[in-house]
Amino acid sequence: MTNRNCKKILVMPAAGLGDFLMAAPAITVLRENYKTAHIAVLAHHLRGAAEIGKCLPFIDEVIDFPLKNYSWSSVILFFLGGFWPMFFKLRKQKFDVCFIFNSNPIRTIITKLLGVKTFENKKRGHPTRLALDLLAAAGIKSDKTDFCFVAPDIDISKFIPADSPRPWIGIHPFSAKWHPWMGFKELIKKLKKHNGTIILIGQHSDNPDIENSINLINKLSVAELCGVIKKLDLLITCDSGPMHIGFATNTPVVAIFGSVSPKYLLPIGECNVSAIYKGDALNDDFKTVKERKVDDYNVFDKIDADEVYFNAVKIIRTRISNYA
Repeated sequence: MTNRNCKKILVMPAAGLGDFLMAAPAITVLRENYKTAHIAVLAHHLRGAAEIGKCLPFIDEVIDFPLKNYSWSSVILFFLGGFWPMFFKLRKQKFDVCFIFNSNPIRTIITKLLGVKTFENKKRGHPTRLALDLLAAAGIKSDKTDFCFVAPDIDISKFIPADSPRPWIGIHPFSAKWHPWMGFKELIKKLKKHNGTIILIGQHSDNPDIENSINLINKLSVAELCGVIKKLDLLITCDSGPMHIGFATNTPVVAIFGSVSPKYLLPIGECNVSAIYKGDALNDDFKTVKERKVDDYNVFDKIDADEVYFNAVKIIRTRISNYA
């Protein structure tokens, strides 16, 4: 692909919010090589893609991929309903080229029906590296691993009182991939021995009631979540979309991983993160979400609150010298 007159580019990352952010360096490379092109991303508005897209100034448009999940019932309903308005909107755009960063049959069907020139990644590995390799295969070579992320400038006092003592420690114990890490209540108890403010974030049906903390669970839009995470002194989180928002906003992160190794999920470039992972050679590999479930319980059971606590305190003390 050497046509610098390419006017319209479509990008298809994997489904998750974190996947979108891990694709951002490659999309930045596309913008640097096609400065006047219209770059659109097909991603799930239901998972916050539209709000994340507004934080990425090198993207012109985020088109909704209205598939709720990849269960058979949802896929059937998708092709009977939401697929067609989405498809006609895509066809109307008349894209010159499409990049599928994470191949699956539905994305392939879409591009076949559109008749657009397509570059498709079918390998497994680190999503950012694979996306950059796909661009290189198309003749667009770059070692760029960073990107511009502009978090919304929210009125933080609406969520965290201005007189709340520092450090502000955000805790996100949930993940769409697996069960919540069960050590977070003990961790919060340990952290409360110090000065500071505990802020609970995320989306979950089980909203824990933790005394003397600010509970923002199920209360924030994705845009507001970005704004809150940007203001934190530390984010403690399971592997999740908020973890990747933490990386994007340069917020220090203690990241707790299930059965998928951090080597596949941490930013390629520099980031302020302490990763905690107890997987072994048997589960240190990509698997389908369903196959990971059993491993996740076993891996999480190996992570105790003390280890997370000590990593958290270590990071905070590098930012707040008098943190007792």
